[in-house]
Amino acid sequence: MAARDYLGEHINPHLTEPGVKFYMTETLKICNVSKHKYFNIIFNVTTFVGLLLVIGGILYYRYKGLPSQEEKLEKSNQKKTYILGKIQAMQKMQQNNSLDLITNLAIK
Repeated sequence: MAARDYLGEHINPHLTEPGVKFYMTETLKICNVSKHKYFNIIFNVTTFVGLLLVIGGILYYRYKGLPSQEEKLEKSNQKKTYILGKIQAMQKMQQNNSLDLITNLAIK
């Protein structure tokens, strides 16, 4: 038999007071909102730092990756020196070969 109140209506038994359910749901909603806010802040900060690192890396590579005018001139001079050295070595080799031809003539 169900419990009856003084007017004769059936009353369903509750294990908690009427305000407790409302208090718990509202508290959980507030906790959920604060959790999402916290995770959004962490995500935004992490994304911002990652973006800064990527942009900074690209700018650093572009700045340090390209040679300056002095480095370009130095490299050009090194190429010229190398090529001239090879040309001089070839000329010296050809001159020695021509001298060898004259001295290696057969004498009759």
